[in-house]
Amino acid sequence: DNDELGQLSRVKGSDLEVVDTSSLGAGPTSATVTSLSARRAGDGITIRWTSADDLDVLGYDVYRLVGRRRRSVSGLVFRTGASSGGAYRFVDRGVGARPGVRYLVALIHPGGRREWFGPVAVS
Repeated sequence: DNDELGQLSRVKGSDLEVVDTSSLGAGPTSATVTSLSARRAGDGITIRWTSADDLDVLGYDVYRLVGRRRRSVSGLVFRTGASSGGAYRFVDRGVGARPGVRYLVALIHPGGRREWFGPVAVS
């Protein structure tokens, strides 16, 4: 309605405007890792994961767990760019034949916050 638009043009910096955003639907949600696996293959271990939503994601980081020690092994794995999620893979070639190895995947948000998924044992 034009009367409402005219009123909005008179809003000053000290005025408060309330905007109804309910018609926009739900906002973006955090990404979720929907599957995670680790399998020995050739000279390394292949870690695979899929995400359901990559809207608020900078990338992922794969961590190797041996006993109580946790170590980043992948560096930043950038998101695929698809807002609908993606399929990812990293091969850890530095593990050798060490038994009892598990993996975590850290989802990294643009502000640096991390969400952890796993651990998953090597099959």
